[in-house]
Amino acid sequence: MKAADKEAVEGEEEVIVEGVEEPEMERLKKIKSRIEEEAEERASSIIEEANVKAKEIEEEATGRAEKKAEEIIKRGKEEAERYKRRRLAEAKLKAKQRKTKAQEQLIEMAYEKANEKLSELTSSKEYPKILERLVQSAAISIGGGELEVLLPAGHSKYLSNTSSIAKNVEAETKNTTNITVSKETLDATGGCLVRKKDGSISVDNTFQAILERNIKEIRVKAAKTLLE
Repeated sequence: MKAADKEAVEGEEEVIVEGVEEPEMERLKKIKSRIEEEAEERASSIIEEANVKAKEIEEEATGRAEKKAEEIIKRGKEEAERYKRRRLAEAKLKAKQRKTKAQEQLIEMAYEKANEKLSELTSSKEYPKILERLVQSAAISIGGGELEVLLPAGHSKYLSNTSSIAKNVEAETKNTTNITVSKETLDATGGCLVRKKDGSISVDNTFQAILERNIKEIRVKAAKTLLE
């Protein structure tokens, strides 16, 4: 091959190679550009998805925290209410105990005062009449019959007219009645105990027994005094 022809052929080959490489480079550039675009789009999508997820997690965490806070506040309110009810119940109980104690003190004072008055009554001029009425009342409650009267030591002198009492009992009970004073004495400040001679029935009309029977009324009066 001549030198001129060789140069012509080599020149043609160079043109052919360059013609093939230029479209390929463009295609590679486009592929690279598309890959980069896709990568950017994917990255943006991932970032957006991550932001959404992060927001959801944050909102969920906030919700849980708020719910937890509400539960804590609710428990706190319930505990405060329980404490208030407990303290109120304790206060009411203490007030009731103080009231009961004061009431018992008033009853005791009233009882002691009544005992004093009754003891003084035994040395008064009215006592013989009072004793007769107590004996008569007890005898009528028994229903008359053969009765005996027990008195405190030294009080038989105040009961001299038992026959008159017996007549009054007969008139009330329509039952023949005989009343005698027993030698047996009572451990009492005043009053009497009347019983059938066979011991089957007895009525205690001593001052102490009468007070005991009226203790309920004394309690009611003491309670009213505390409320005034």
